[in-house]
Amino acid sequence: MSLFKYFNETADTDGEQLSWSQHIDAPFRGPVPLLRGSEFDDQLTTVNDFRLREFDLRDSAQADEYRTVMDRIVNGWYQVITCERAKGEDGRVRYVYLEWAERYTVQKPPSAPDRSPPYALTPNQIG
Repeated sequence: MSLFKYFNETADTDGEQLSWSQHIDAPFRGPVPLLRGSEFDDQLTTVNDFRLREFDLRDSAQADEYRTVMDRIVNGWYQVITCERAKGEDGRVRYVYLEWAERYTVQKPPSAPDRSPPYALTPNQIG
């Protein structure tokens, strides 16, 4: 899947600046720093922002917002955590409760230690 269709978006859900690069998997918050090679792995990380919302699909503005979120989900930018639908008497979905995560790339703070899980020790290293 590609996020290419969203490259014209310049702000995230909170209004923070978004930048795009073919070298990262999720949009970058703020201007993308000039990095080379391993600096991408050393200085950038991916974060997820939790969101939740109830959508009343009878309201056209809310239905449009729901479609916008779901479009980003099916294209791999956002990820569904939970989705509950309530139908009206006619059997049509009227309300949707949706929880999702929005994925962004950010630059690690200069003092942030690498918190990768430690590698397993061999029996010889244990003693």
